[in-house]
Amino acid sequence: MTDPFDNVIDYHYDSVTSRLVKIEYPSGIDELWDWDPQNPAPNGWAGHSFIRVSYYDRLASVDLPSGTLLSGTKWGMVFENVGSSTHFHGRIKRIYKPETRYVEPDSSFGGFYDLDASQDPVQIARPMFDFGYTDSRISSLKEARFWGDLLDDISISDPATSLEEYLAITYWPNGRVKSHIHTQLGRGCTYAYGQVATRVTDVPGTLSRTTRTDSDGHQVHFEFYPPTGRVYRTEIEPVDNADGRPRSHDAENASLGANAVDEPSLIRIDKYFDATCVCARPTKIVWTGFDGASVIDQRQIEYAYNPDRLLWKVIEPNPSTASGAPSTVETVYTYVSAPSTNWSAKLIESVTTPDGVFEYDYVWRNRANLTLHGKMPEQISRSIDGVRLQTDLGSTSTTKVEWTAHLGFAGYPANHVPGITNGKSAIVVDGDGVTTQFSYDPYGRLDTVKAGDVTTDVNSDAWGRVSQVEINSTAASSLSAVIAIEQGLYGETFSASTTVDGVPIATQMAYDRWGNLVVVRKKNKSSTGQTPTNGREWAEDQFHYQWHEIQEAYTDRRPLDQPRGAPFVDSPIAWFLKTEYEYALNGRLKSIRHPNGAKTTYVIDGFGSFYTAKTASDPEDSEQFQHAKVFVNGLLEPVAYFEGAAGSGNPKLWTLLHRNAAGAVTIVTEPAMQSGLAPAGYSGSLGGAIRQLELDELGRVVEELVGDGTTTFVDVERTYDQLGRLMREEQHAIRANGTPISGESAIRAWRYAAGRESQLEFVRRKAGSGNDTETYSYDSTSGRLTYVEDDVGNRTTFEYHALTDHVKAVTRRLKDGQNGNQNVDYRSEYLVDALGRVKEVHEKGTTSTALVHAFAYNSFGHTDHYTDPLQKSQTFLTDALGRLARHVRLGSSTNPTTLTVHDDYLSAGWSGVRRYDGRGHATETHFDYLGRPVAQRLPGSTTMPTSGSPHQAHAYFAKYDVLSRLSELYDGDGGRTRFWYDSAGRLIARESTNAHQLNAISNYNARDLINRDVVGRSVNSASFAVDGSGA
Repeated sequence: MTDPFDNVIDYHYDSVTSRLVKIEYPSGIDELWDWDPQNPAPNGWAGHSFIRVSYYDRLASVDLPSGTLLSGTKWGMVFENVGSSTHFHGRIKRIYKPETRYVEPDSSFGGFYDLDASQDPVQIARPMFDFGYTDSRISSLKEARFWGDLLDDISISDPATSLEEYLAITYWPNGRVKSHIHTQLGRGCTYAYGQVATRVTDVPGTLSRTTRTDSDGHQVHFEFYPPTGRVYRTEIEPVDNADGRPRSHDAENASLGANAVDEPSLIRIDKYFDATCVCARPTKIVWTGFDGASVIDQRQIEYAYNPDRLLWKVIEPNPSTASGAPSTVETVYTYVSAPSTNWSAKLIESVTTPDGVFEYDYVWRNRANLTLHGKMPEQISRSIDGVRLQTDLGSTSTTKVEWTAHLGFAGYPANHVPGITNGKSAIVVDGDGVTTQFSYDPYGRLDTVKAGDVTTDVNSDAWGRVSQVEINSTAASSLSAVIAIEQGLYGETFSASTTVDGVPIATQMAYDRWGNLVVVRKKNKSSTGQTPTNGREWAEDQFHYQWHEIQEAYTDRRPLDQPRGAPFVDSPIAWFLKTEYEYALNGRLKSIRHPNGAKTTYVIDGFGSFYTAKTASDPEDSEQFQHAKVFVNGLLEPVAYFEGAAGSGNPKLWTLLHRNAAGAVTIVTEPAMQSGLAPAGYSGSLGGAIRQLELDELGRVVEELVGDGTTTFVDVERTYDQLGRLMREEQHAIRANGTPISGESAIRAWRYAAGRESQLEFVRRKAGSGNDTETYSYDSTSGRLTYVEDDVGNRTTFEYHALTDHVKAVTRRLKDGQNGNQNVDYRSEYLVDALGRVKEVHEKGTTSTALVHAFAYNSFGHTDHYTDPLQKSQTFLTDALGRLARHVRLGSSTNPTTLTVHDDYLSAGWSGVRRYDGRGHATETHFDYLGRPVAQRLPGSTTMPTSGSPHQAHAYFAKYDVLSRLSELYDGDGGRTRFWYDSAGRLIARESTNAHQLNAISNYNARDLINRDVVGRSVNSASFAVDGSGA
């Protein structure tokens, strides 16, 4: 078999039996098929047939099968001969896959995975899949692990005792599937047939209808034409209850008004086909949302094909809001093949979007058999001409942007070193003109990547597993790092390690029997290269699964100078933070139990769209927070968001989205607070701004008008080019009363370098008559930014460490206005490690003498040592999450400057942080189930405030409203401060409600009032004092 680039896969067959015996791949790998590895079959395998597949490295030895066997790659199949069936005509019994490594939980280690066990806990075995039958039909799939040489020393009964069923299938009498159950998860689907199809028009004949019902009762109906199997109609119909249609069954919504719309009862997807087109692809797809029998929303996309059955045109609803815009927009595709050939492939020639044409050009080369196969491309270019440029910043109005790829073949390109496979990328020139070169090893595996002037070397084995990556391989040795990698046959990574400045950096990963990643652990080394005193060797996270569904996640949270092991969870000194996951019967996420004990329950409708969520403080639901409710249209697109709560005295905030026929949002009505919730004396707006979005044919916002429905207060216009880059943004100056101010607009303009995709040439900021223009310059080889200069002459220059992308120095040249506008250079130099982390900052200013800041990093990349310019040192110890645990300013005292203790599980729903200064004084903060700071005890305080006793000396207590905004703050002097907000959460009032009962100072600042307009801008503000009576 020959692919489009003349890479050949050879298949060899036995001349007598015509069985496949060998496949030779162009990568240098041979696949050998042994059809009788055991004859006669021992260990109870009589009456069975065998196939064993092995892989050899052909490049290592041409003499097969005595070449180099790729260890662990063998796999095999066992067939069960039934009755008088001939050899290999029986049912498949088992499949033995290649070797893999996995871990099992250790019951003596609290049920956790223990990679530090005295004996290696990682098992090396072959996954084995067993097929069970009922009436000659597959009725079950089971899985086990098998130890031993493939098909050489196993018994048919081994390992039957350890087989675990993961899929059970039942059938109707006519042989059709009745149900399939994922045994490990206890759920699945049932199937019903023979129902009457609802689609009777635009079909080639009578359709059949099949219904799939999941464990929650939600149904999907498929209507198809049996002779072709082509599906013409799909209907998604959730069960009509609180699980399937939670919005329509939420009793609270009846009091929320007309914006609380129900979700659809059914969504129908119709596909239409052109009987004259043999491309077997739809010409039109129509989505329709129903509420009962009523259509509430509908949208369609049309497709057209050329005579070669290739996609020619896509016709979609037009999102543009421009007056007179057509109802649809088109994207058109054209194709080309090599000239003067009959069999060359048809490749894309152009893509015409509503805003430009992307063209593709090719350089062709003859294939091995020009007559039969024509030509193939050796160079592919993609370009767009006439790209608009910002004319405010230059006279040229358009440019061309191009991307080019050279594909590797023997002798092409000239400087390319190809492997033994053709058609791989050899040289790629991106839209900024930066060249990336690729070379390959003899197996066709990636060997070297040189992007600009930065080189990365890659080593792989014959199977394609990456064993080593060297970054910045051609740079100075201090800037280069070799990363050793170990991978499995399935592409899973077992480990990655390197050493930077003497610090080992390593990650290990382990997988369970189902192939899920269950352990990720990182080497725990300080910047000295040593494990912290009393610390564990690794910090690790664990994930526990049932089948492929995560059940618990355990996150390492201990300080790095503490050991591993029990207590594992729910303790002040626990090793892990525990997160639990719960699922609905249909497999959708139902709830998450957070590490602090709070539980968030998600409400997801039968279509799979999110409705709302509630977070409970503890298992008893002592407190609950209602997250926003999302209301959708008939096609499940959000049209309204509700925040707040029903009942008088609670805010009810609605955000409304108006969509046009294309589904694009054109009007956003922001929420407005009820007037009865405004603070006394407030005369400003409580919200309700209306944002009108003017869109172009690609759905980009070209103008945004913000006002109150009558008067516009904000008007922003935007201009884009065909690449989607923002070219110009103008914010029109408008007085508070809505009157425009001529000539005072604020303008920002971006001009990109000619022929460049992302490199800027100029950026201008203009306000009124003033201008500020910045010029950008880039290195032509690497594409790195070299300097930015404003129109006054101030310049920032960037230098880089040779053959890397790491910044070496930044020089800021400023005009000295006090000294004849002479140039003054302020220079900062950076010494970095191989990972680009700053080790030293040399602040030279205007002199040659540098102030040096030195940083050292632990194996997690956290700064654990800092030396200031006066050679004073500080050390930092973090926990596994990177949170600061101890900070020490080194000197005559060894006492920590600060010591932090994270109480991640104080009680159900609560957590805390205790910080101790160098004298042992504590500041303690408690957080509630939503992570909000609620109570804080400062040094000198002896009692933590509570909701029942919020006033405690040297302490604060906070309360929040139903929108999770700070509503009241209590202090230790008996003070109580209330806060009011507008609908967007902006502060509009602060009041010390009992200031007259306190000292005279508080009386002078008892109340602040900020009146805002509808878009949130401060219109006026006032501060108030109170007299002795409180007035």
